[in-house]
Amino acid sequence: MKQSKEPLVLSGRLFVDKLLAYEHPGLALAGPLRKGDLKVLCVAERTPKGVRTYAGFYTAYVFDGGKWRKLALREYAALKSAYKSDAERKRLFPELRDGLRRLKGRTAEAGDGGYWVQAQVQPQPVTPPPARVEPVRPQPQPQPRGRRREKKGDDRQMLLFE
Repeated sequence: MKQSKEPLVLSGRLFVDKLLAYEHPGLALAGPLRKGDLKVLCVAERTPKGVRTYAGFYTAYVFDGGKWRKLALREYAALKSAYKSDAERKRLFPELRDGLRRLKGRTAEAGDGGYWVQAQVQPQPVTPPPARVEPVRPQPQPQPRGRRREKKGDDRQMLLFE
């Protein structure tokens, strides 16, 4: 059966499964699901047999009303999803969770390898260029008028008059 390619509006509801469900039981996958719900899992990196690692990445899925479809996190959702340690995984999860919840109401479109959410660029306010300001030229300092008169010794004194 061919999978549906219709765009999905994200609901903002987030669930977790497997290890994350153990660590965050309040987000465990349960109850009736709605189109646009998200599910997050953590996946360990593949290593040679017998080597234990805590590095890996988060992966997400969006519910299309019947099945879970892959949601691309790294490129267009603008979220960091890879981690190198167990501590980093735990530190990244709240940021990932909040970022995914902020996608509520956005549309995920089918593309290569799953559904994609276009990154939303915040428009910068347009400010008019500053008015051309002529440089201020320094006013010449008036030169004191007068004459010098030498006194005895090395002292010099300036006498001013108009």
